Amino acid sequence: VMGIDEAGEALYLLIVDGKREEYSKGLSFEECAKLLREIGCYNAMACDQGGSVCMYVEAMKGIINRPADNDGDERVVYTHFGIKVP
Repeated sequence: VMGIDEAGEALYLLIVDGKREEYSKGLSFEECAKLLREIGCYNAMACDQGGSVCMYVEAMKGIINRPADNDGDERVVYTHFGIKVP
């Protein structure tokens, strides 16, 4: 899920690993919206159902979540959303 604050100055990115009893409960769209509202997000959109979601953070030296599909490993996807922050 990605969204912005009301002023359009802050970008919020939320990844949620899918429903895997071993490590994640997952979130419904309503739960995602509630969480984002609580932290100041004004407008947001869901980009994925979560099965292939994978977040890479260079400063943390790699992938920081465990994708729900493919037994926790990355899988090939046809779309990507990238942000480079100076």
